[in-house]
Amino acid sequence: MLKKLRRKIILINMILVGIVLLALFSIVCVNTYQQQYDRVDRSLSDALNKPIFDTDSLFGPSRGTQDIFGNDEDSSGDNTGESEGKRFVTTSMVSIYSGTNTYITSSNSLNLSRDELDSAVAYVLDKNKTEGIIKSQALKYRTSSENGVVRIAFADISEPKTTVKRTILISGLLAAGGLIVVFFISLLLSGLAIRPVRKSWEQQHQFVADASHELKTPLTVILANNNIMSAHKDETVESQEKWLNSTKEEAEHMSKLVNDLLFLAKSDGEQTPVVFSEVDLSEICESASLQFEPVAFEKGLQMTSNVQPGITLQGDGTQLNQLTQIFLDNACKYTPEGGSVTLDLSEKGPHIALSVTNTGDPIPKEALPHLFERFYRMDEARTRDSSGGYGLGLAIAKTITERHGGTIRVESTKEKGTVFTALFRG
Repeated sequence: MLKKLRRKIILINMILVGIVLLALFSIVCVNTYQQQYDRVDRSLSDALNKPIFDTDSLFGPSRGTQDIFGNDEDSSGDNTGESEGKRFVTTSMVSIYSGTNTYITSSNSLNLSRDELDSAVAYVLDKNKTEGIIKSQALKYRTSSENGVVRIAFADISEPKTTVKRTILISGLLAAGGLIVVFFISLLLSGLAIRPVRKSWEQQHQFVADASHELKTPLTVILANNNIMSAHKDETVESQEKWLNSTKEEAEHMSKLVNDLLFLAKSDGEQTPVVFSEVDLSEICESASLQFEPVAFEKGLQMTSNVQPGITLQGDGTQLNQLTQIFLDNACKYTPEGGSVTLDLSEKGPHIALSVTNTGDPIPKEALPHLFERFYRMDEARTRDSSGGYGLGLAIAKTITERHGGTIRVESTKEKGTVFTALFRG
C-alpha cells in the first residue's frame, strides 16, 4: 500500500511539473516562432515599400532584365565569390511590368542565381497569391500591384526555421532533463512525505497486534473457566465460585480494555466530544485524592495532597477527573511499600500545573520517551499481573491533556522520584 502511495505521489508530481514544463515549452517556442517570422514579415513589407528603382537602397544595386521563361545566356558567373551558406533575413526584389514577359531585379540581396529567381517568380505567378512560402527554396514571398507593375519580394526563411528548430530541440532537452531531475527529487521527497504515514501505519499494525494480545488473555481464561465448570456439571454453584469469580474478574478487565480502546479510537477520529465549561480543578483533585487514600493505605503508602484551592479551568470535568485518576493509579501501582505519593496542583503564572510524584526506582532514560505510547510496558514479556495495567492509561492521559490544549511530560530521577506533569493554560 505504501509503495502504491509513493508511486502515486511521484506520478502526480511528474504530471503537474510536466504540464508546467509543456506550457513553458509551448510559450517559448511560439514566442520564438512569432519573433522570427515577424522579422521576415517586416523585411517583406519594407522591401515592397521601397521605390521601384531605388538602387541606392539597402537592397543592393539594380540587376539586369531577365526573361521569366528562360534565357540562353550563361549565368554561371552570377554568384562568383559569394558564400552560399550566408543567408540572413534579407530580401530580393523583382518587378514585372504588364504586357511583358520579363522581370526587373531591383535588388538581389539574397544572391539568388538566375535559375533560382526564374523558378521563384514562375512559382509566384502560377500560384497567383499575395503571399506564401516556397518550401523547395526556403523562401517566403509577398506581392503588391500598383500602376500595372507587379512587385514581388522574397525573404529567406532558412535561418528562422533553423532558429525555431533549435529552440524546440533545446527546450525539449531542457524539459526532458527537468523531468528527470523532478523524478529524482519526487523520489526523495515522496519518501519523506510518506514517513509519517509509514509510522502511523506501523503504529496501527502494532496497535492491532497489541490489542489482540491483550484481549487474548482474558478470553483464554474465561474459556478455560467455562470448560472446567462444564466438566463438573453436578457441582454446586458455591463449589464453582472460584471459577465464577475468575471469569467475572477477567470480563471486567476486558470491559475496561474495550472502553479504553474505544476512547482512544474515538479521540483519533475526533468523535469524543469535549464539553468545555468552567471546571473547578482543585475540587476534582481533592476528590480523586480521597478516592485513592484507601488504595495507598492498603499498600502501605503515604498519600500527600498539595492542592491550591480555587483553581478553575475551561474543560471537560469527566475527562480531567479521569486524567487525575490515571496519574494517581499509576503512581500507586508502581510505588513500593513504604513509599510516598504526592499530588500537586498549583497555578504558576499563565499555566496550571497538575503533577503526581511517587518514590521508588527511577524509570530508565531510554524508556521515558515511550511511556505515553499505547500498550507500552517496560517489561519485555508484556505480562499483566494484579498491579499492572494494559499500558493504555498514560496514552489516554496524553490524549486528554492535548485535547485540553496542554502538554504532558515525565521526569524520573533517584533523588526526586518519578514526576508526571500536565500543564494547562489558565
